[in-house]
Amino acid sequence: MAKQVMTVNGPIRPEELGFTSMHEHVLMTAPFMYELWYEKAMDHPFLGPNDPTTLENISYVRHNCMATYAAVDLQNADRMLLEVEDFKKTGGDSMLDCTAVGIRVNTPGIIKIGRRTGVNIIACTGFYMSLTWPKKFYGLGIDDYYKFMIDEIENGIDGTAARPGALKIGLSDFNEQEQKALKAAARISKENEMCITIHTMHESREDVHRAVDIALEEGMKAENLIIAHVNLTCFEPSMEKLIKDPASWNCFDPAYLQSLFDKGVTLSFEYFGNSTDHEMNGRIGPQDWATLAYLNYFVDKGYAERIVMGDDICTDMCTRRGGGEGYTRQTIFAINTMRHYMGLSEEVINTITRKNPKRLLTYKA
Repeated sequence: MAKQVMTVNGPIRPEELGFTSMHEHVLMTAPFMYELWYEKAMDHPFLGPNDPTTLENISYVRHNCMATYAAVDLQNADRMLLEVEDFKKTGGDSMLDCTAVGIRVNTPGIIKIGRRTGVNIIACTGFYMSLTWPKKFYGLGIDDYYKFMIDEIENGIDGTAARPGALKIGLSDFNEQEQKALKAAARISKENEMCITIHTMHESREDVHRAVDIALEEGMKAENLIIAHVNLTCFEPSMEKLIKDPASWNCFDPAYLQSLFDKGVTLSFEYFGNSTDHEMNGRIGPQDWATLAYLNYFVDKGYAERIVMGDDICTDMCTRRGGGEGYTRQTIFAINTMRHYMGLSEEVINTITRKNPKRLLTYKA
């Protein structure tokens, strides 16, 4: 079997990938995020669920990233084309679009964006958290999920010619259906060596270990398994605890990430420029410099060959047109910080941003 990288506009040689962000979203919608989080939040006097993001409310939205439906909607293809162009202009060549069933929209739009910008966009087949799935996917068996993903790999996504080049499985409470979907994906990876990205949550340390074990039990290679946004699990998210117990600020604890490295998987450090604060719900997200501190620690420990990065742009306020830095937060801030303040060599940076993605996104056609 020949090895290749599959983009939404067809196969390319692995050498053509270049600088690759390993977790992004180009076009997506996630109204469930608002419904899941905001119903628990305190009311705000100047902002309603259907309000657009404006100069008057952008600071509030930045600190409450799922405060409105508009905040969790990335469906403006013309605008997102400009965002991807910015990625290209600042050194980006390729990106893994981890938008799977549940949050997926407008595959033809992604094809157009890839073609117009010249960025190699690698799409995923698979399933986001089960609470987002269309009803037709509930109650299926492992073979059903397997057949669905294989059909997309062989024939294209949503009736288009765009074939996925990677797999994605999202965990919420890691229920029976998510476990079945993961087993199906792992069986595909065993056959064709396609990489799997596992979406994790703040509180899911034990579930992540279970997920890794289940995937490996199905026979896939650990080197093809990516644990997404691992930095989310490394920081105390509770504002109440941080305020009442200042000792919790000193929360550097590499043991959990070390335990994942010990299993041979790849860890993805993400959310550059992507605020995950939910202050009205009493939660805050990690800071970019702190994420890089963990990355730096494990580079020093010799794990550069099993580290990748991504912005995971999934809310409007993270885009440049929405008041953020978009995909350029990684290409500008993160890379320059790695060079000038962390002192990482070009060899190490290229390993993380070029060599490792090339290894992961190359599979048996």
